[in-house]
Amino acid sequence: MKRHMSISKLTHKTTNKLAGSVKKLAKSIWLLPVIATVVLIALTTFKVHGSSLGIYDYYFGKDIGRALIINSPQTIRSDEWLVVTQMTAAQAHNNYQLENGNIGHGQDMSTVSGVPTKEWTTLFRFENWAFFILPFEHAFAFKWWVFSYLLVLSVYFFVLLVLRKRRLIATLLALTLLFSPFVQWWYQFITLAPIYLGFFIAINVVYLFRQNSRLQQYLLALSLAYLLTSYALIIYPPFQIAVMLAIGAFIVGHLINIRSEVPKSVFIRKLVLVGGAAVIASSFALLFVTTRSDVVHAITNTAYPGKRNIESGGASPVRLFSGFLNMQLEDLQRATHFGLNQSENSNFILLAPFLVVPCIVLFAYQHKKKRSIDWALVLINVLLIFLLVRLFIPFFDPLFELVLLNKVPHPRLVIAFGALTIIQLVLFVKAFANYQGRYVQRKYIIIYSLLCLTVNLVLSQYISHTFPGYIGTPKAIILSIVVTSIIYLLLRKKTLPALCILFALSFLSTNNVNPLYSGMNPLLNNEVSQSIRHIGIGSDKHWATDSIHLMNFPSMNGEPSLTGTYYYPQFDIWNAIARQEDKDTINRYAHVLLDFDRDPTTSVPIDVKKVQDDLFTIKIEPCDKFLKDSNVGYIIVEEPLPDPCVVLVDTVVYPNRTIYIYRTLEP
Repeated sequence: MKRHMSISKLTHKTTNKLAGSVKKLAKSIWLLPVIATVVLIALTTFKVHGSSLGIYDYYFGKDIGRALIINSPQTIRSDEWLVVTQMTAAQAHNNYQLENGNIGHGQDMSTVSGVPTKEWTTLFRFENWAFFILPFEHAFAFKWWVFSYLLVLSVYFFVLLVLRKRRLIATLLALTLLFSPFVQWWYQFITLAPIYLGFFIAINVVYLFRQNSRLQQYLLALSLAYLLTSYALIIYPPFQIAVMLAIGAFIVGHLINIRSEVPKSVFIRKLVLVGGAAVIASSFALLFVTTRSDVVHAITNTAYPGKRNIESGGASPVRLFSGFLNMQLEDLQRATHFGLNQSENSNFILLAPFLVVPCIVLFAYQHKKKRSIDWALVLINVLLIFLLVRLFIPFFDPLFELVLLNKVPHPRLVIAFGALTIIQLVLFVKAFANYQGRYVQRKYIIIYSLLCLTVNLVLSQYISHTFPGYIGTPKAIILSIVVTSIIYLLLRKKTLPALCILFALSFLSTNNVNPLYSGMNPLLNNEVSQSIRHIGIGSDKHWATDSIHLMNFPSMNGEPSLTGTYYYPQFDIWNAIARQEDKDTINRYAHVLLDFDRDPTTSVPIDVKKVQDDLFTIKIEPCDKFLKDSNVGYIIVEEPLPDPCVVLVDTVVYPNRTIYIYRTLEP
């Protein structure tokens, strides 16, 4: 009996202790990180991801089944399901080696949108570590969600850095950015990594200057060097430059703010630590460049991405300021002449331009009352205006070249406005809380809000009438009122209601953009992949295809391929067939396909043709000497290939199409 009572007391004590820990956690800043970590582990465990690889179920005409949990695959996200995801699978079959010999004559994979490699750069690509620990499908799921995980945590802790203990505000802003149209339609490493690494860099610098312990300062300097190196190795300058300008403006402004609070010698010592971290990161970046100088030279001398020099001016105001209408992007295919696609048209819900005037009023008030000015907020607004000038005024190019904006195409600059919106909003909320000037009166706020509403209505109605099918007048008016109400509530210092509406608008704009999918069967275990792996056993022959859907299937399944996605040109392959006028067509990032002549009674000359900027085809005979010289032994096509120099070795029949696999005959 005593033993039973003792166990009962112990259980009761343990339960109370656990309940106390849960209550303590619920009140701490670690609640969101813990929830996010649990969600990340659960999604990884069940192999759930948001890839649109289910496109292949539609393509083959198969039942998508229970693997699709919610939403539908997005065809337009082809950079993901057609390229990066398949390149990642190709690396698994390549044992994650730096060079994948199955792509042409070999491609350096450290330049390919962050796919995993067994090389020193992986030390700075945390999202790829799971591939060396977990089974492939679990690792893929981890990588998919770790982008969201890091993005949410970086914004969350950045907001808490400025607005201490405002957990709900931090949570809402972190989730708002995650569900912003730009992030969801561009969901990939080169897009999200600059944002979350940028915010982590800002957090690191601020904490370094707050620390008094030398040991902690040195540790923070080392972590800053790691973050800066990771940032440098993203290898997509347009997004890197754009985001770093926003983060840099905040950091410089913050250092100006605290300069008078820190002894000069201490301030300089900490600056030296920051500079040392930058030098270490630069050294790693230089090592990256020098150890693959041939690849870097090839990429920088291509027609695309090449050596960009973008002139200022000429951007579309409609493109920049219509982010609050982005919930209609799903229906973009019905629009008339809206241009581009959902990803290229996606944006953030930009409040930043509408907060510039209130910020100026705030600065004037602080100056008049001789109060300290938040120089971080000043520089953020200056940068915002600077970027608007860059987009819309065709002058000052030498000035923009100083900060490398000539390397950033105008559509890619949108990512900077997204980062600026978060930073400006957080700093504004903090500074505006102490504003007591006359313009805080309701009548002035109503007048300014009506002006903002007028701008939004004019813009939305212009879009509604100019691009029929994109958005109707009633929806345009409603969304104009909704986004204006956010500005009104912010100016009334009702931050939480404003951010709740902002989050709701973002979530409703993108909650159905990407699917939730369990496993990777449509790619890894379909009958075509199985046939390729079976036929290729023991053969060193290359594969080739005329199907864009199948172009990366051979390399994805561990077989060498002549056709596929080339991140940089391999001239030793194409120079044998390219004419002088084909130079720019082949000298770029491109998808490469063959276009087989199917008339056995005629013979056509080889002809390189640009189908679109990032796709060229090669008109060719199945028996052409070029294919023999390129060691092509297998051809996979969607239509029969009636030619005496090939023999059918397998036919894969699907409801929607039949896939034919041929073996070329030796001469």
